[in-house]
Amino acid sequence: MRSFIQFLDEMKQTKRVGIEHLNQLKPMDFIKLVKYIRDETGGKINDKVAHTSVKVDGFGLRFGLSAEGKFFIESSNSGPQFKAGAFSEYTRNKHGETNAISIAYDSVFDSLSKNKKLQSILAKYNTEHGIKIVCECLYSPIGKKEGNKIKFVAINYDVAKLGKVATFVLIKAQDGEGNKISGPLDEIKALSSADYKFTDANVSTHGVDLSVEISDVLKFIEKYPEWERLVISRKKADKDIKMLIKDTLAEYQEKMAKKVLAMIKDPKFGDEFEGIVVQLLKGRNFKVIHKDFSSRKDSKYRPD
Repeated sequence: MRSFIQFLDEMKQTKRVGIEHLNQLKPMDFIKLVKYIRDETGGKINDKVAHTSVKVDGFGLRFGLSAEGKFFIESSNSGPQFKAGAFSEYTRNKHGETNAISIAYDSVFDSLSKNKKLQSILAKYNTEHGIKIVCECLYSPIGKKEGNKIKFVAINYDVAKLGKVATFVLIKAQDGEGNKISGPLDEIKALSSADYKFTDANVSTHGVDLSVEISDVLKFIEKYPEWERLVISRKKADKDIKMLIKDTLAEYQEKMAKKVLAMIKDPKFGDEFEGIVVQLLKGRNFKVIHKDFSSRKDSKYRPD
């Protein structure tokens, strides 16, 4: 059987929008973000200046209606699928047999398409360009359960904090052109039951003060007026100073990332979490991922 990752890679990819990764940014992008945080927040990030959410270790899911009112779901890469059993049919045609992840998508299609209250909400907010709800899905039957914990790819979640069958972590509502649709997410969350939970990943924070680190970073690069040229230089004569600048900035990035991760009060779905996304109210976003998550994600366990 094909793995979860292989299955998604083989489907037609749809356009994604990346989010800056704080401790993996290139030097010039890191300095731009640092200056932005300084100018917009004074270096202090809290619930007054940002929305913070935990990243969820599930599979990408979109569901909604076409402009004509026809229900569909899609993976992060597949494009809209309007027919029950489409994902299993795809894997059977491609590989001669289906797998757990395609069955999961088809099960979700079956459940959501038959949820009359959900269909009513989608119809209420449908537009001339359709409506699409973007979310992450934690589908319990493909998780690995141990005691009161359940793991999907790398993160252990508290079973009691998830739906018995599926948890839909809602991210945004938009039309087929990518324009935001206001209203449906709160109404959809109200449909939660013991079996199917509709929620979001928003969390409150203690806040974090990065002003000292930001000041230190900017003072450091002031010592090297040509730092922008040096960090991309291929000249042998610049090698040592180039590495000094890049290594020092990387240390600051890691220090800031650890402080940002530590500001979470409650990860919401259990003690473990992949990382967080910080959406500054002025419009810029960035994310921080736990290092231990990255290493564990490369483990052999995959739902397949």
